Amino acid sequence: MRSFIFIFFVFLSFLPLAQDFHFTQFNRTGILLNPAITGVFNGWERVTVANRNQWLGANTQFRTTAATAELTLGKGYRNEKSYLGFGFMFLNDVGGDASFGLRTGGVTISGVLPINRLHSLSAGLQTSFGNRVADLSNLTFLSQWNGSYFDQTIFTGEESGLTSFSYLDAGFGVHYRYGKMQTKVVRERDFSMEGGISVAHVNRPRLRYSNITTDRLYMKFQMYANLFFTFSEISGMEINLLQMKQSKHYQTIGGVFFKTRFKSASKMTKNAQDSYFGIGTYAQSSGVLAPTITIDWGSFTIGMSYDLSVSKIRKAYTGSAEISLSYRTAKKSIFGR
Repeated sequence: MRSFIFIFFVFLSFLPLAQDFHFTQFNRTGILLNPAITGVFNGWERVTVANRNQWLGANTQFRTTAATAELTLGKGYRNEKSYLGFGFMFLNDVGGDASFGLRTGGVTISGVLPINRLHSLSAGLQTSFGNRVADLSNLTFLSQWNGSYFDQTIFTGEESGLTSFSYLDAGFGVHYRYGKMQTKVVRERDFSMEGGISVAHVNRPRLRYSNITTDRLYMKFQMYANLFFTFSEISGMEINLLQMKQSKHYQTIGGVFFKTRFKSASKMTKNAQDSYFGIGTYAQSSGVLAPTITIDWGSFTIGMSYDLSVSKIRKAYTGSAEISLSYRTAKKSIFGR
């Protein structure tokens, strides 16, 4: 089964690029990837923030910032009963001289069904409210070239701006997980895996960039798998794979990380996880490598990556920096459960 998953994603990695925004550290912003992931983690509540700054060193920038919050309702201490997961998300994606922007806020809900202490299935729904806007006042056009420089006082003949519009969006997904759901103490060989499929933009929202255009946002299909296994009591490896498809466009991202334990969990209470330091890289089918450092320190998870182009696009692609930070309540719920 593991060999099949690996071969499948390698085959898809030769396909072209995808649309829509994405984070290199896609597995750090789970509920943006699949609403069914909401509440599926070792703990009770979780807050995550991520920031991606693209085209560093260029005269313009593209920045994507996301914040998510998750909580669980009815979750047991030993993964013995079904429960609900609720999530809240906010996304701000702004880029270019025209400050073309997307601001999205939404909610997710999931139902998690433990099959036994190691296996669980979940399904989730997501709905969001998006707003798109841009400002053309900072742009220059060929018609404004006066022979020596671009003169922005010259009438361009173009519309003065893009129409600001809002829309409702929706998505759904399913998720499977194998592994201990609650906090754990790793002392011998261990293995866990999870994966799922999600569909975004199922209602095909209208994109009204002007008074004469009514384009629709294409649905986006995503399939992913995450694996973690230990070599010994102090070291392990994590593998992440993601395939996205939107209209005729594809994007594949894979990550491999070596992890070593620098702090042991409590043997007495078993209320805290081992802490790991990880180093590895993500690879994108567009020809980008992203060396990454990860730190899983108790309730905190930190990821730092930098995209490096190794293909022909390196002449135009100047690199992107990304950082993610997550905190979860691992010992007990903040609501006193």
